[in-house]
Amino acid sequence: MKYLLPLLFLTSCVNNVSNQKISIQNSIDSLNIVLQSNLEESAKLVEEITEHRDEVNHLREEVNEHKESLANLGLSDEEAIEALEHIKKDSLEMVLTHQHLIGDSLELVELEKEIKSDSMLLIEYNKQLNNLK
Repeated sequence: MKYLLPLLFLTSCVNNVSNQKISIQNSIDSLNIVLQSNLEESAKLVEEITEHRDEVNHLREEVNEHKESLANLGLSDEEAIEALEHIKKDSLEMVLTHQHLIGDSLELVELEKEIKSDSMLLIEYNKQLNNLK
């Protein structure tokens, strides 16, 4: 009986450490999944931002071309109105695309903050796990 209590206490401690290790490892695994998902989403946002930027540049070129043709050509009133409508349409599309670019950029910034926070948490979990070994 004299040895039973210390043995039970030791067994309890070992089980507690083992449970802590399992819990921390499960947290690490879950966090790795979240981080991977966020990194994939970040890559998609970067791709969308690049596409939006390219579209804005393309539309800017089209607007400039319309303006040049309007200024350099002796257009009839009807042709001038049509060119102005194209300029207006492309300008509005450029503004909308630029707004999408800004929205995606803001979303990317927030996602990058989340990734950084999760990465710091992952480092902390790994430290805790190493301390239990």
